[in-house]
Amino acid sequence: MSGVGLISVNQLKELVKAQPNFKNGCLLDTNILISASVPIDPLNDSAEALVETLRKLNIPAYSNVNIRAEFLEIQRRILIPECLIELYERRNDLEPFIAQKIKAVQTSYRKSLESKKVYKFTDDRIKEFRNLLSQVQINAKDGWSYFCEECLAPQLGVVWDDVVELCGLNFIKIRNGESHPLLTAKVSWDGVTEIMGKYGTGSADAMILNLLLSSKIELVATGDSDIQYLSSMLSENGKFVLSV
Repeated sequence: MSGVGLISVNQLKELVKAQPNFKNGCLLDTNILISASVPIDPLNDSAEALVETLRKLNIPAYSNVNIRAEFLEIQRRILIPECLIELYERRNDLEPFIAQKIKAVQTSYRKSLESKKVYKFTDDRIKEFRNLLSQVQINAKDGWSYFCEECLAPQLGVVWDDVVELCGLNFIKIRNGESHPLLTAKVSWDGVTEIMGKYGTGSADAMILNLLLSSKIELVATGDSDIQYLSSMLSENGKFVLSV
């Protein structure tokens, strides 16, 4: 099934001449936004080239609430270890058992950077450090609360605005059953469930695909193999997968 309806950034430059509806816009999947905004990501150069090509071709880039939620969750997992290292380097009064744990994170983080890999925590690791820091007081505050307020929140609070500016994102804001100028059909949970059941996709991908199939947008840019696998189905519905 894969391959049909799958196009490269270089092909887009030629195809847009024969496909004027490409100008309606392109959905940028979460992994594109992460790659574009994280310099160490292996696809950073490709994602940046894609965004620049869309800009030059005057193809609007779009996102929605599902993509934003997934983006922020991944950024949370990337930023927490970085912010823990910041806490470790900023304060010399941490309890020894906490300092030792964060120092180990720092070592793993540096090794990942050397290997040009993005370092991020699992949810279990986040809970581990939440439990550790919650046992101590920092500046008369619960340690985890202090960490979140002083280290994490300032960085996490700006990552979405930064990627919106970086990628020139437009936001499609709709609720279940509501209309929008770009929509050709109502976006419903029934459509999401149908895609999940028919193709076995996860809910996040199904939400993106359902929006694409219900809109005038004909392009979705992604590095996700599950969405790329469904490029044939999308092509049959007049949609194309822009691969990086």
